[in-house]
Amino acid sequence: TSATPLMWAIALLLPRDAGRLNVLLGGVLAGVSVAFKLSNAPIAVALPLLLLQSPASWRDRVRRLVVFALASLSGYVCAYLPWGLQLYRAYGNFYYPIHPLDML
Repeated sequence: TSATPLMWAIALLLPRDAGRLNVLLGGVLAGVSVAFKLSNAPIAVALPLLLLQSPASWRDRVRRLVVFALASLSGYVCAYLPWGLQLYRAYGNFYYPIHPLDML
């Protein structure tokens, strides 16, 4: 289930001339997938390589990379924030319940 958004992100970014909406939605879906399961991150980090194969100019490629990165970050934060706050309130750490931050 956690890989479904990542597969959709790949499908949206596969066309060489992926539009801005595809890049934006693909970034959000990649971020959501990483929020669901952190082990999807290496694949999500490799997704910008698909954007570099675009026939557009370098300026457009960099813009798409920035849009993808910001969309991924926002998708991750929006999907993980409710769960991360629950973990923090209950255990004192956003990711690892057995290692509270106040013990450091």
